[in-house]
Amino acid sequence: MKRSRFSAEQITMALRQVEAGTPVAEICRSLQVTEATFYRWKTKYGSLGTPEIRELRQLRDENRKLKQLVADLTLDKHIQQESLKKVLRPRERRLWVEWAQSAYRVSVRRACRASGFARSSIVYRSRRPSQGALRRRLREMAGVRISYGYQRLHVLLRREGWPINRWAMDFMHDRLSDGRSIRVLTVIDMFTRECLALEVRGSFRGENVAMVLSDLVAGRGKPRTIQCDQGTEFTSLALDRWAYWNRVGLSFSRPGKPGDNARNEAFNGLVRRECLSQHCFLDRNEAAAVLNLWKEDYNKVRPHGSLGQLTPACYGAGWSRTNDPERLAKCV
Repeated sequence: MKRSRFSAEQITMALRQVEAGTPVAEICRSLQVTEATFYRWKTKYGSLGTPEIRELRQLRDENRKLKQLVADLTLDKHIQQESLKKVLRPRERRLWVEWAQSAYRVSVRRACRASGFARSSIVYRSRRPSQGALRRRLREMAGVRISYGYQRLHVLLRREGWPINRWAMDFMHDRLSDGRSIRVLTVIDMFTRECLALEVRGSFRGENVAMVLSDLVAGRGKPRTIQCDQGTEFTSLALDRWAYWNRVGLSFSRPGKPGDNARNEAFNGLVRRECLSQHCFLDRNEAAAVLNLWKEDYNKVRPHGSLGQLTPACYGAGWSRTNDPERLAKCV
């Protein structure tokens, strides 16, 4: 329907001017409309006053808004029906939202709201390194040795020297028999699974962590990177300075993502079950002594399932020298 270029208020004012004595021809000439149009206005709006005109305009605005709302709800319903298929993985969700944007001409926010997907999972981009060289080498080996599974390919990659010298560290909390709190700094080698340090103190600062790492580096060399969370001790200026001068990278876990340091979290659970939960310490010296004994037992006696039931010390020694199966067999 063609929309009039005059509002209801303008038409009503023209009708009132005619009632006041102004000729119809003069009104039509000023508005540039025909007399037929004027009399059609009179038939439609002649009985309406200013309040009625205002109410009519409000009704039209509400009707327009309702139509827009119904259209939006209908569009959201169509989007929701299309998203009822099982779209579980984040990558599939991102692809689906991109399709909904192009198909329905909607924003990311609206596509996520209609489909029930969290917008944070759509706009998130991983910060982890791509490891493109390692992926390409793994594909090459899988293409040549098509009958090998992932475990054999993993062994071959290790023989080629792909394992990275990478450590991980974290903190644990416990209490003495008198209620005093202690903290334990755990440092592990993520490749050999060795426990490098179980340092006990009442509290830690960045300088204390740097001193522990300096002692470890002096005894066994420095790692390429150290995985840790974003605690104040690990993000301190002292530890950052130590990492810079020793050319060691600090890889921080994402906030609220303990799985980024999963291997150290699993090791902390092992320390809790096999040591801390089985002893009641009188002071920090006793706690340090017991933890050091447990560390020696873990590294040199306790078999590790992921290392072929070898101890971490034997596995690390065998790998770093000649990887001789006969010498490794003596360590089982």
